[in-house]
Amino acid sequence: MAAMHFLEKEGLADKQMIADMRALQQTNSPAEMEKEAKRIKQERELRAENARLKQGQVPAQAFDNSQGSAQASASSDQRLMDAYINGDRSQAAIDAVKRVMQ
Repeated sequence: MAAMHFLEKEGLADKQMIADMRALQQTNSPAEMEKEAKRIKQERELRAENARLKQGQVPAQAFDNSQGSAQASASSDQRLMDAYINGDRSQAAIDAVKRVMQ
């Protein structure tokens, strides 16, 4: 235990190795120690694989269909009138105003 303490204190062993040693020391027999070591190794491999797979995921793509947003609540003439009020003097906007005014 003292050797592990000084290894950790002086930075001669990384914290993960010290934690692994302590976990293995908690076992009651060499067979349990081997089983725990295999479990730790398998867990690390699974975490590494999971991280690798997550890193390889491609984000969802968004496509632009080059069409404006749908405005279901307003009629075509209403949209053209709104455009006319906002300064649009296209022939379609002028015609829409004439239709509404009649």
